[in-house]
Amino acid sequence: MKSKAVIILAGGKSSRLGYNKAFLKFNNLTLIERLINKMKIIAHEIILVTNQPELYYNFEVKCVTDEIKGKGPLGGIYSGLKSSNSWLNFIVACDMPFVDIGLVEYMFTEADGFDVVVPCINNDLEPLHAIYSKRCISFIEKCLINNQFRLISFYPYVQVKYLTENNLANYNLSEVFYNINTQADYQRAKDFLLMREETGEK
Repeated sequence: MKSKAVIILAGGKSSRLGYNKAFLKFNNLTLIERLINKMKIIAHEIILVTNQPELYYNFEVKCVTDEIKGKGPLGGIYSGLKSSNSWLNFIVACDMPFVDIGLVEYMFTEADGFDVVVPCINNDLEPLHAIYSKRCISFIEKCLINNQFRLISFYPYVQVKYLTENNLANYNLSEVFYNINTQADYQRAKDFLLMREETGEK
């Protein structure tokens, strides 16, 4: 079995929310705990990219900081990939409460022969919910050196597979890519979770 790593990006400043979104509570678990618990089911290694590693020392994950400071999420992807022991890596933002393990596993199966597997829904990419191979590292580094910080800046130089709505028809796309940036987003996510519990969904 090929090894799989999950890289969680937790380096954002959460400026719109006002406090660290990784520690938002959903019932008895924080957002980061929910995500880590899910990823443990499928990953051989979990890497947390954060510039505040002291906040996560009680979690059983590898914590790394940005090798190149101040480069945003692309810098986090770069640091995570460099520290990974796996060729294929699922990279996800820490503020996505409804990550679907089945979808992540499906994305890994689609990665043979590709460096990136990324959802593309209504022509919008989800680069913070995507598979990346370690071959991306050198191309990301060149982009960072040239001050190209868009998450997809390096895509033209690697093999990318785009998963469209047709590929992902079996998944709840209205929730799975949902992320939290504001207090209203947080409340809506809690409402989603409450509805799931009432209907017996996980």
